[in-house]
Order: sequence, then structure tokens, then C-alpha cells
Amino acid sequence: TKVSCRGLPPLPISDPARTYRTTYYPASTTLNDAGVITLASGEIRDRVDILVQTSVAVTVRGVLMDGNAPSPFTGLRLISADADETSIDLDAQVAVTATDHAGAFEFLNVPQGQHRLKATVLVGPEDGNGPILPSATQLRRWTDAAITTDRTVVDVGAVPLHKPVAVHGRIVLDDQTLPAEGAMLGITVRASGIVSVGPPGLVRPAPDGRFELSGLVKGRY
Repeated sequence: TKVSCRGLPPLPISDPARTYRTTYYPASTTLNDAGVITLASGEIRDRVDILVQTSVAVTVRGVLMDGNAPSPFTGLRLISADADETSIDLDAQVAVTATDHAGAFEFLNVPQGQHRLKATVLVGPEDGNGPILPSATQLRRWTDAAITTDRTVVDVGAVPLHKPVAVHGRIVLDDQTLPAEGAMLGITVRASGIVSVGPPGLVRPAPDGRFELSGLVKGRY
């Protein structure tokens, strides 16, 4: 299968500076309104043209705080707000950056619009031995803040990191009885996006059916 399209023209020199928006076929700036291209096996489709739009380039700056102290050397992402609950985060990623030694951060060349600022701070095994695998990491702090880029420079001030979220519940059968003792019953959680931060493997309920899923960020599961 082959799809061809033309390259982007150079941006004109202007004041204020401009940048290209992330654009989906044929001319949508949101995933919700994007068009779908259906291809058969071996089909060649020419001139799949995308009308790319430009925007004023915005600088977003602030300070990431962990309680009363700054959070240094922490990665941050700006995500298109329309993709927050309905798509994969990485498909709608607008910009990435990291805080400096004082917790300050700055995103450059951000298009105007509605975005979400996201960060997750993970910790590895307490003993610090061996490789840090995804299944061995735990969520320590997270943030998810709405950002409106309606000026050439947006200072969001202090952005707080939050403690992990926990979900509590109780498992009963449809006749309101508890599962039999020793039953192979486990509970897990999966985020709607591609990045899932949660308890590895299965969580076993207690004998009275109660369970806890901890180490989660705010979101849809």
C-alpha cells in the first residue's frame, strides 16, 4: 500500500512568529473530526492532500511544584485537549520539555488553542538494585492541567504535582454472595490511552470481597 502527498511550504517570516498546527486529513485540527482513508491491499492512492493551517507561535512557561518544593528535571508534555479522553495521547502530542534544576519549564512554538499539560513522576524498586522495568515502577506524583494558549506568552505560574489516586470497591456475585474461598479472582485496571500507570498484574480481593487499585492518575479507565 502506498500513500503520497506533497511537502509543507516554508513558513513566512512574520512578527509574531508562526508555527504549523498538527493537522489530520483532510483539514482537521482535532482527532474527533479527522477523516478516514480506506485502502485495499496493494492499492496506490495519490494526492491525499492535507490542508495545513498555521497559528501564532506561543511560549508556555511556569514552575512545576512538588508540595512546597520545585520538581527538578521532570519531563512534561502538552496534549491537544480534544484528545484527552477519546484517543491516544502520543498521537495528539503538541510539545515536550523538561524542568530545569529550579523546576522551571518552557514550551516553545506551541500553536494557539486548548491543551492539557501532563507529567508523571515514577519511582523504581526501593532497594535500587537491578534494571527499572515498567512492571516494577510505581507512580509517585502526577499532574494534568488545562492550558489555554491565547497569547504569545502564557505564564501558568506554579503547577502542582498530585498524589496518586486509589479506587476502592467490593466484589460480590450476582446473588450478593462472596466468591468461594480460594477462587482464582483478580482485578486489574487499564487506562483508555496508550500510557497506563497502575498496579502491575492482578490485585486479589480480600476474603470479604474488598479491593484497592492504587497508584493511578486522574483519568478514564
